[in-house]
Amino acid sequence: MKSRRWIYRFLGLALVLAMLLAGWMAWQSRGGMAQLQGESIAGWTIDSVQVESVESGRLRFDQLQLSQDGQGGSRIELELQGVQVDFSLFKRHVDLLQVRQAKAVWRAGQASDPQPWPRLFESPLPLTELRIERLQASVELGQGRSWQIETPLQLQQQSDGRLLMAAEIDRQPLQLLVTPGAAVKAELHWPYKSDQPAVVDLYVTYAKLSSPLNQVTKTKPKVEIQGKFPLKLATPLGKWLLPTTELPRGNGILNFKALLELGPYTGQWTSLEAQLQADQAQLEWGAASNPTRIQLNGPASLQLRPGKTGIEWSTTLQPALKWKISAGRGPAWMAASTLKQAWRIAPGPQRYSASLPFELQLKGREEPLALTLERLQLDLARNASLRSANGQLRLAATQLHADWPAAALETQWRLQDQKLALTGQLLLQGQPLLQLAGDYGLTSSCGQGRLDYAGSLATLDRLLQPRPKNLQLLRIKAGAGSGWLAGQLCLRPGKAVEPVVTGQWQLKQAEIGWDKALAKGINLDLTLKGMAPLAGSLALKLETASLAAGLALAPASLALDWTDRLLQLHRFDAGLLDGKLSAAEVALKLPASPEHISWQIPLNVSQIDLERLLTILDVPGLSGNGRLSGQLPLVWTAAGVEIRNGQLSSQQAGQLRYVSTVPVTDNPGLQALRDFRYSQFGLDLDYQADGKYAVNMRLDGNNPEFYRGHPIAFKLKLDGALPGLFKGALLSGDFDAYILKQLQQGIPE
Repeated sequence: MKSRRWIYRFLGLALVLAMLLAGWMAWQSRGGMAQLQGESIAGWTIDSVQVESVESGRLRFDQLQLSQDGQGGSRIELELQGVQVDFSLFKRHVDLLQVRQAKAVWRAGQASDPQPWPRLFESPLPLTELRIERLQASVELGQGRSWQIETPLQLQQQSDGRLLMAAEIDRQPLQLLVTPGAAVKAELHWPYKSDQPAVVDLYVTYAKLSSPLNQVTKTKPKVEIQGKFPLKLATPLGKWLLPTTELPRGNGILNFKALLELGPYTGQWTSLEAQLQADQAQLEWGAASNPTRIQLNGPASLQLRPGKTGIEWSTTLQPALKWKISAGRGPAWMAASTLKQAWRIAPGPQRYSASLPFELQLKGREEPLALTLERLQLDLARNASLRSANGQLRLAATQLHADWPAAALETQWRLQDQKLALTGQLLLQGQPLLQLAGDYGLTSSCGQGRLDYAGSLATLDRLLQPRPKNLQLLRIKAGAGSGWLAGQLCLRPGKAVEPVVTGQWQLKQAEIGWDKALAKGINLDLTLKGMAPLAGSLALKLETASLAAGLALAPASLALDWTDRLLQLHRFDAGLLDGKLSAAEVALKLPASPEHISWQIPLNVSQIDLERLLTILDVPGLSGNGRLSGQLPLVWTAAGVEIRNGQLSSQQAGQLRYVSTVPVTDNPGLQALRDFRYSQFGLDLDYQADGKYAVNMRLDGNNPEFYRGHPIAFKLKLDGALPGLFKGALLSGDFDAYILKQLQQGIPE
């Protein structure tokens, strides 16, 4: 009889007590039954009883309230309404127990004296069928943890002794089939539909060998569990068990097979071994607008054992397990891999000699990046929280852009005290190029980083091969470069990302060329003061800059700074043709977009040597001397560079000669230019971004051998189209042939 009491007390089958009471009360009068109120029978207290009728083989209650106080302060309360019991007194058996409404509350208590695990369903129950039209059950575990369910309930004991229970969870049918015996077996299916597979399938076997009275068996009871469980249900179940813990949202299926070895007393256990198979399992944290996801597909195992200070656990990720981690909408990035060997994860320091290759897919990039995690070390607490981690992360040589050389990355990283720190280097063609360092606070969601460079510019030119088409004319021949770029940013939900970026880039005695142009002795200091808002400065000095056809700037200097709205030119000057080019300080507004740019920079020309200019132009037969000064207003638009109303004039008398290689007897203009001695030389110049130009020259003077030196006002008009004039004049020099053709059309007055 004692074993049956364990059945009733520990499984909460308070309704079975009502069946036993019914057999005893069948011969009592109503008044006698009323006297049972407050009595205790088989551990249950009858708090209230209202009998409707007593008939032969049938008992009806309007209301029946029962309670049981268990060990450690636990308590079960039952309230039954509209109860009908059909029974056989001779067989001591209840054929049908029917309840219109039942309320059940179980409140957990504290641990008390240990009791052996019960033996369950070793013999048939004295019941054929139980029907409850409406059951409201509540489990209260304390500390705000509670669970409620409302469902109809039907329990049938079949002819072979098996118990079949039907209920509803979330308005979906649930079926539980229990097979009694020395090893009790239970099958749970939900939702249960005969023609469709269930979402939840559980198969449980509970085995406890019999032992002499008042003795604890030396063979440990065990529970075998097998089935599948949808992770979508894990979140509400976890909130019930851990109401104060933020749990991930789940999806997918977890298939499992576990063996739970129990201790000698109720509530005690010695080990849990589980084999898991994730089927498109997904866990998601964070807001729906910026989620972090982990996806698993494949095998794993879990081991749990009680220890002196808590539960000792370990999990092993098995080979062939596919994992994927992603963050952000889209997502912004995604890392994925398939394990080639087992990885055991457990509390305490763990070292892994194996490497973990994986792919990182970035939003907007078609090809994933091949990364490898090496020398991984983890230190986990018993609650699975990460105390620290470190290792190496390598990026295989990858072309980040089709026109740039492949880049590789080698880093050392460490995660401790909720802060991720990283150091490493970026490599081109196997040689270090950039040093990097940074850290990110997981709690503050803020981080900082820095890139550093120092090295030979000639080496940099060699490493930057191949390079994009528009940079193939670039030549970096000599000098040294150094610089750094630092940034700070915070990634907080609902707040705009406002990075703080600063940096500096310096060149020392650099020699850099472009096409036929070459600059030497370059000293540059570029400072980036911020990105939002934009701010910075530039200071440039060079010894010589050889442009097309021998044109040279020597020396030259430039100083400017900028903000998000203004570009301030402080200084520009350069030696040119024994003269000077310069620009006064000017403020240039930065438009909202490059399409609206319109800058005007007055370029002053002072005392350039006309003889050297004509030598550079290299027009056959054309020579001269003198000095020219003036101003060339440069206008910079989205279409390109223009010169508007440029003017140059002579500062002293000079000479201009043009000796043609062909007879010029029929061209008085070219005859006068054979030895033209000018007193005034003026030039007006306009050049448009599309290459159209107009040059008007006026020469006042005479040729002693032409019309006896009679004064001549010589006008020359050059116009046409030279697309890319500045590029040709400064870089390639391919522009003199067309000018010669125009020169031959000069007209004297």
